[in-house]
Amino acid sequence: MRGSADSPQFILLDMPRCHIFPHGIRGTRMARYDLLFMANTLRRYLPADDVPRWLTAYGMSADHQSRFAAELRGFRNSGQLRRLIGAEFNLRAWLARARSAARVTGRS
Repeated sequence: MRGSADSPQFILLDMPRCHIFPHGIRGTRMARYDLLFMANTLRRYLPADDVPRWLTAYGMSADHQSRFAAELRGFRNSGQLRRLIGAEFNLRAWLARARSAARVTGRS
């Protein structure tokens, strides 16, 4: 993260277990988990008071931020959860690619 606390600039690379979808995932369960995981990891290294600034920079409204903050307080990450979520995301990515390929070939 670069810039000031009031004007952060982010460069995020999350490649080791990436899931590639043929469409955007904004607003999905996958996006929510990814953001919870990232915020949970960042708050171990940066002040918790900065969370609203990160979320504002991310583009989240104040209303969504308060709901997200409540979810974040209850978020408990574990290896088992990551594997379970990863398996779900792999399945969803595979199904999305299969649907996309079926549309391209005309088999719906």
